[in-house]
Amino acid sequence: MLKRAGRAHDPSGIQATRQGQLAIECPACPHPDRNLPLDWESAMRDAWRYTLFLVIDANFKLKSKSRGLEDVELNPSWSYFVNDAGYKAHLLKHFDQLEINTCRNEHDAILRATTRHTPGYNVSGVALVICARHAFVRGNGAGDLEKGEQYCLIDYIVLSALLAFQLRLLVLSYDIACQWSKNLIKRSAEYPAEMQPDTSRTLIKCVVPRWHIEGHDQFCKTLSNQMTASIREMAPSTRREALNDHWSGWNFRKLVKLRSSLLQRLKDACTNSICQTDIFAQFNATFRPAVVACWGKMVEDWERDKRGKCPYEETPSALTIHDVQLELAKEEMEASKSGRTSIHQTSASKFLLHGLNLEEKQ
Repeated sequence: MLKRAGRAHDPSGIQATRQGQLAIECPACPHPDRNLPLDWESAMRDAWRYTLFLVIDANFKLKSKSRGLEDVELNPSWSYFVNDAGYKAHLLKHFDQLEINTCRNEHDAILRATTRHTPGYNVSGVALVICARHAFVRGNGAGDLEKGEQYCLIDYIVLSALLAFQLRLLVLSYDIACQWSKNLIKRSAEYPAEMQPDTSRTLIKCVVPRWHIEGHDQFCKTLSNQMTASIREMAPSTRREALNDHWSGWNFRKLVKLRSSLLQRLKDACTNSICQTDIFAQFNATFRPAVVACWGKMVEDWERDKRGKCPYEETPSALTIHDVQLELAKEEMEASKSGRTSIHQTSASKFLLHGLNLEEKQ
């Protein structure tokens, strides 16, 4: 790994290797001074081009058995795993940290944060930080989980993956982002200065992904867990180096195929752009121009100041289908009392509800 990263004959010596320096970086993600124009910081109109999108997730198949084995790690935090000594010291200080869930959705990652432990195993899984657009494992973006996805563990892994971060906008996608992100900046103040994000320069946005691992096909799931049977038997350092080597191979294969995959994505995007633009134009034409202009202004106002009401949020209706059914039944009863009888065996309300049920089943 040192040879491939150009470190084998560096005058400063192998010991001068920086954290994450041996990781294979994603060449398509934005990197200042390498693949961005000199005026990228002032090009706010195309800010999305200079935004880093990262995904955070845990894999509880990558366990490690507690076998009392001790070995020496030859690659201490030089590639994908975080600095183990600093990580464990941080964990000891924050292991009993209370985590509060105020979200009405019962996230498994929160509910089992301190209980997801299998007897006989000293590591319950691995948390990873990956670039969302191209699926490269981030340097220093992996860490062992002793129980579940505790905030103190995820914080350390994410902040390690952001060492020397220079971009203006960062988007983090995580299935419990609504909870985890609330006090992230406050918690980061407890870390060493080099790990603390510069919030005066960088805006951090956290989002919840629309779908999770179930959106992947069986091949992707199998590929993610093909090492589980062997690494759970290894000694701790050997296990980490085996995973580092696996992720290097993954990133390298992604790197080699990136040109063809990005070309295919571009072709698909152009085709879909034409198709979706046409669909939107047809749908837009069904509304009055004044209504469309009003909706457009609502969106523009909200994008300027998100403290107002979100225009995409549906207004909850106080009227339920049960209320409608009751109202129609009253009308039919009144009609029956006045002598107006239906010529059909099924009443209008029952016919309508039957149609709605059929539509829902279809």
